[in-house]
Amino acid sequence: MFLTIENLFNEDDLRQINCIIDERGEWEDGKTTAGIAASQVKVNEQLKHTTAYHAVCSAVKNALDNNYLFKVFALPEEVHSFIVSKTTVGGMYGEHVDNAFINGKRTDLSFTIFLNNPGDYEGGILSSDIFDGVKLNAGDAVVYPSSTLHEVTEVTSGTRLVCCGWVTSRVKDPLQRGLLFDLNAAKMSLLAKQGKTEEFDLVCKAHNNLLRMWS
Repeated sequence: MFLTIENLFNEDDLRQINCIIDERGEWEDGKTTAGIAASQVKVNEQLKHTTAYHAVCSAVKNALDNNYLFKVFALPEEVHSFIVSKTTVGGMYGEHVDNAFINGKRTDLSFTIFLNNPGDYEGGILSSDIFDGVKLNAGDAVVYPSSTLHEVTEVTSGTRLVCCGWVTSRVKDPLQRGLLFDLNAAKMSLLAKQGKTEEFDLVCKAHNNLLRMWS
């Protein structure tokens, strides 16, 4: 199961983020954070851990912390290990699976936030064994299980700019997270349509007790 989030960042947020990157960003070879096998298929650059990187990461974390859909889907215990990635002509990230632990923290979910528009580049499509190619508008995000095989196709013109990162979830099993997400949606739909009824209370009870059991 995966989730797309529209307008995680608005135009003003994006303008500020891209201004920080353009004015203060310093880049290094993306292979520095890839494993032995992944480094053979990773051709991109990533933002060095300077003040610009930390400013972008702070904005990303704040946006995710305040996004309802992200919170109910990911059930985050911690969001961590951000990478701001730039892929230019000839760059790509071939098929790979993310490491189970990054910086000593479990990776249950991966996310990609698109920082420029799909018209700014050709190629650079994110594909996975659970979804077809994804190339979202600037400010949109996709969240998916880190256990999936995924890749970024070759960029043939322009520049692709994204922020990636990982989530350690309170519920590490993806099927259990999916059930909890559906139950939460049913609970909120009942509340919106009928108010606080006996049926709402029962669904709420099941949702919270399963969350308690699986956490």
